[in-house]
Amino acid sequence: MTRTPMSTRRHVQHDLLLSALPHPILLISDEGRILYANSAAESFLSASQAVLKRQTVEELVSFGSPLLALIDQVRRSGISVNEYGVDLGSPRIGAQRLVDIFAGPLTEQPELIVVMLQQRSMAQMIERQLTHRAAARSVSGLAAVLAHEIKNPLS
Repeated sequence: MTRTPMSTRRHVQHDLLLSALPHPILLISDEGRILYANSAAESFLSASQAVLKRQTVEELVSFGSPLLALIDQVRRSGISVNEYGVDLGSPRIGAQRLVDIFAGPLTEQPELIVVMLQQRSMAQMIERQLTHRAAARSVSGLAAVLAHEIKNPLS
């Protein structure tokens, strides 16, 4: 039985570990450039790591995307920030991509931001649509009651 030295086991390549994770992970530079994308990120964003490395986050997501605001918040505060139920849908990424976003500074290099996206299930996306639909019905029902009261006020 051969044993690998302890130092070899400790120095497993980080990109191999990150590529094994099922969630998209991005490493963002202080200029907003994508420095690293694991294989799940390549699949999620429908682009290879080589293509992603030539882009900034601003070029990747829609203008005004919550992802951009979250990255700015991490830069300003220097602490990890999470956002749940964010729609990252854009023409580049796809129609609707409901995700939870986890972002934080890299400990060794705080100017770099690590972003992990966790895609929500189809059931959660349907539930969200039904909730919005129910809220819209409530608002339209309230409008109908108010219109009736304006026409026929209570005495």
